[in-house]
Amino acid sequence: MAETNNKLKPKFLISVEKQTRLSIQISQKTSDLIEDYRAFHKDVSGEEVTTDALISAVIISALASDKSFVKWRRDKAGSNNSSINSDIP
Repeated sequence: MAETNNKLKPKFLISVEKQTRLSIQISQKTSDLIEDYRAFHKDVSGEEVTTDALISAVIISALASDKSFVKWRRDKAGSNNSSINSDIP
């Protein structure tokens, strides 16, 4: 690992959870970015991640950062917050 990489770290925390198959089509540019991010993650963390785990982490992060969506989910759940997954605050 290069010395400059010691200051770099992946933004997305990868976790293994129950999987559900979802079939989508993405652009080649997006696919290339995902593969580049996987390589970056391995280079700076030393850990190899699957494409599935990486995409899941990126989507969770993007959705969790949408404050209107998070509020909508909380409002929709009302007092029954147990229906809200802990992966999105």
